Amino acid sequence: MMREKMRRRHRKKQTQRTIRRMRQKRIHRKRKSKRIGRIHGKRWGDGRGGDRGRLKCLGDGEQTDYSVITKTEDLKAVMDFVKAQPCVDASRITMIGQSMGGLVTSLVAAERADEIADVVLFYPGLMAPENLREEYPTAADLPTEPAKFLGAEVGPVFFWDSYDLDVYGTIGNYTGLVLLLHGTADKLVPVSVSEKAL
Repeated sequence: MMREKMRRRHRKKQTQRTIRRMRQKRIHRKRKSKRIGRIHGKRWGDGRGGDRGRLKCLGDGEQTDYSVITKTEDLKAVMDFVKAQPCVDASRITMIGQSMGGLVTSLVAAERADEIADVVLFYPGLMAPENLREEYPTAADLPTEPAKFLGAEVGPVFFWDSYDLDVYGTIGNYTGLVLLLHGTADKLVPVSVSEKAL
């Protein structure tokens, strides 16, 4: 009899804990849903992780599957998507990039200079292809398996796509406004990289 009471009490406590956890998860999902809705607006996301208005990007998947070229194509797809929105003034598009994203932003800005009003770059990784050529003197030396490069593990496609890029020769095609922010104590991307771009 005593054991039965203890079992019932234990089950009741377990049930109450489970219900509390379910309520907490539901509240968390609702809060997250509202945040996503606020960030993306009703046109860009349904706040429930659905695909309504979602972009499929080439770089979706593992980090070892992307390259500077796939990310550049992804950014151009995002740009086309944003420009197609009725609430967007396509003449006032500003692109912002940080580190490797700064490299990608710079390349897209150079390619689509007439479509971008201005660019903001935070310590852009413009030196990546040069560093790659220093580390691997010939294309035959490039890794055929994922390897560490500039602090991240990247796949062979990153090496192959980046090897022949002439970043400084390309980014000069963008003549619009640029805000370039770079700390002098940056060890991964030296400030000389940004100075060279000026």
